[in-house]
Amino acid sequence: SVLYWHSPMVSLYVQCNPFCDVVADVDMSVLAAHGLALSSAGFAPSAEVSESLFRALKAAGGELAVGGAGLGTARVANWLLRGSTGSESRFPVAYYGVVGDDEAGELVRSTLHSEGIAFVAPSPADAEVPTGRCAVPIVNGERTTVACPGAWQHVPDDPAGDRDAASGAVGARSAASVLYVP
Repeated sequence: SVLYWHSPMVSLYVQCNPFCDVVADVDMSVLAAHGLALSSAGFAPSAEVSESLFRALKAAGGELAVGGAGLGTARVANWLLRGSTGSESRFPVAYYGVVGDDEAGELVRSTLHSEGIAFVAPSPADAEVPTGRCAVPIVNGERTTVACPGAWQHVPDDPAGDRDAASGAVGARSAASVLYVP
């Protein structure tokens, strides 16, 4: 993670892979069926394993929720900067990330919009790629995390080709006094 300070005035620009998490309590058989070790963390070995694991977690009562280090940082900073009043922040927060055209991408977009965070997102190079997700099976209180980066791996070769996203990112970066790029 890199944190750059530009001035004493605080405004934040976060650039990171957006994730949506699915967390559910399951038994050891779910981990075994997907070749996962208890309390491990890493990337899904394949798209098939990822999809199967997400289906298993949803069947166990897991729900999609906005997550990930960068999104969490942006959301908490925005909440702190707005204070308990929920009023417009004098210190804006902007988030740059790539999401797919799917339920998770819509959840990221709507959550950031409802919280007043500027969201700058180029279209992924491959429109079929889903938003990044993280499966979090919990077995007897022990957490295992399985990430699937999704659309972030498909940032367009020429993000400047998406003029709205490119100008939004440049504007947000240059206006920010703090850049957070984990």
